[in-house]
Amino acid sequence: MISCTDFIPAYSDLFKYLEKRGGSQAVLDFWNDLSDRYLDNLRELVKAKGIRGCWEY
Repeated sequence: MISCTDFIPAYSDLFKYLEKRGGSQAVLDFWNDLSDRYLDNLRELVKAKGIRGCWEY
């Protein structure tokens, strides 16, 4: 598993790269893609159960 001391700089470099290639919209597109792929179940839990859905997630 990658430690936070490695993870944070790696993501920072990724964001810089994305922004350099496609502007701030590229960074937003990256985050939107992640949420569309991996957070649907969280979205549905929160919609159905409110803050308790976060805890269940």
